[in-house]
Amino acid sequence: MTPGSGVLESGEHAEPDMSGATSGPVSRLVELHREGGLFNAIRGANDYVRDHTPIPVTLPLHRIVSTGTLSVGAVAVDIHITSDEDLWRAMGHGEDAVLDDFVGRVRPNDTVWDVGANIGSYSLLAAATGASVIAFEPGSSARQRLQRNAEGNGLSLSIRPVGLGLSDANGSAALSTEVRSGIRHISEAGEQVPVARGEDVDLPGADIIKIDVEGHERQVLDGLGDRLEACRCCYVEIHGGVSRDAVEKRLENAGLEVADEWGETRREAIVRADGGGA
Repeated sequence: MTPGSGVLESGEHAEPDMSGATSGPVSRLVELHREGGLFNAIRGANDYVRDHTPIPVTLPLHRIVSTGTLSVGAVAVDIHITSDEDLWRAMGHGEDAVLDDFVGRVRPNDTVWDVGANIGSYSLLAAATGASVIAFEPGSSARQRLQRNAEGNGLSLSIRPVGLGLSDANGSAALSTEVRSGIRHISEAGEQVPVARGEDVDLPGADIIKIDVEGHERQVLDGLGDRLEACRCCYVEIHGGVSRDAVEKRLENAGLEVADEWGETRREAIVRADGGGA
């Protein structure tokens, strides 16, 4: 199976008989089914509907499937599906190459800080590799889904969800209200959540840090202090409106060297910076 591919479980679904299809969109569905099974065909149908309707239409795929299996190399974890966003994350959410790199660098007995953990795709993969994970997720709904996913994979003892946002100051902040939990961000209004500097939290330091905080990247990095300097590597997703140069400069000032990057075709860029122990 290719890195980041998803395999879906959907109760009782008979395999569709597509042997008579010969042309057009049905023929394409046959091809997709042969290449990747029912999951691949469902995804193709959704893309076709999106691209060939005059108004935005999305098939409610989360009502068709209940569990997605996110597979990266030899590591596989199940993600409970309650929304199309969950389904997208079970498919690797467009970060197949990053996930592959991440899993390849996590070592058994590592401590991983997942900052902006959301429903836990990175946390689950790290824990399944043998690491202990501290999953910072201030959003209550996403954190509950993360806990459910940890329990469903038998990883509750390896993943510690923390209802705290990391920043450059200690106190509280507003987390924006969004339909998709993955795009919630620190804003002027929203759910009040506690925030803290990473260097001030009473938690074990990290060997690997992953940061995905929807525009709050520099504040998180500024608050990490010597926790950043001590890590083996740090992944940062840099969102639109955030200076990539400033983020990379902050990493370099902590003694890390930007070693890889992804995002040539994405609105966001993801960089990995390695420390001396990489």
